[in-house]
Amino acid sequence: MVKIMIVPRIKIILLAAGVVIAAGIIAVLLYLFLPRWSLTVYDQPLGTALHIEDVRLFRPGFVVPHEADIYGRPALRLPAIPLALPAGAYRNVNVLFDPDEEALPGDVVVVVYEDNGDGQFDQQDSPARLLSGEIVQRKIRLE
Repeated sequence: MVKIMIVPRIKIILLAAGVVIAAGIIAVLLYLFLPRWSLTVYDQPLGTALHIEDVRLFRPGFVVPHEADIYGRPALRLPAIPLALPAGAYRNVNVLFDPDEEALPGDVVVVVYEDNGDGQFDQQDSPARLLSGEIVQRKIRLE
């Protein structure tokens, strides 16, 4: 005689559905509340500093302005002092231009870099990336 056990199968299906729903909720909460990299900067007049409206660093890093190439990607660094910041959120900070060199008006790409642990901006520091793999950068215009 064969007995079909429907109740245990329903329990397994409900348990599996609950696990999937819980995993989805956890993923959404992590996305919403985990610290992330971000950068907000706008077109501005050329002056002695580059004004950064808002920057959020998941780890210690640097904010560095670059000239934009013809495709809008970062090229040569502008004559500016990289802004070193510990992990955290910052509003209304400035990247100072080097007073001994002239920054010219034009398109600029501001890039956030992740410090490699030595506290100095150098070739070993890599651009910060979002979970999607996109580099944390913004193209603006200095007039």
